[in-house]
Amino acid sequence: IGQQYGVFSQVRGMGLLIGCVLTDAWKGKAKDFFNAAEQEGVMVLQAGPDVVRFAPSLVVEDADIEEGLNRFERAVAKLTGA
Repeated sequence: IGQQYGVFSQVRGMGLLIGCVLTDAWKGKAKDFFNAAEQEGVMVLQAGPDVVRFAPSLVVEDADIEEGLNRFERAVAKLTGA
């Protein structure tokens, strides 16, 4: 998603706890990603103004991860106008 839409400069973390750092063009807009994701029915966290964090349950099913990422991609597409 980050490469396709050009919104993340770095993805960091381990396992399922992931932080995605916004590019300079999107700096300070993590709340916008939070709100867009919420509208698509997926919960992400805002880790400061420049980082979107994913922190799913440790017992999440693969299908639920796939569905969540699909919803987040729709949110990013709407936010970026892609």
